[in-house]
Amino acid sequence: MTTTPHTQLHIASFLVRLRWEAKDDNQSPPTFFGELEHIQSGERWFFQDLRELSLLIQTRVQHVIQER
Repeated sequence: MTTTPHTQLHIASFLVRLRWEAKDDNQSPPTFFGELEHIQSGERWFFQDLRELSLLIQTRVQHVIQER
């Protein structure tokens, strides 16, 4: 009989809100704003570009893994 190690499933859920504000002159790029919410803890972070969003998610997931 073959045995397999017991594994646990962990879930980290996030809500991402994105917002753009166009400049009046229509020549400048829009200003970008975002908010990331970790559903399980209710913690929120704000960011201004997608690289920051990616880093926030990576950091939070690593934090959750280390808590286990």
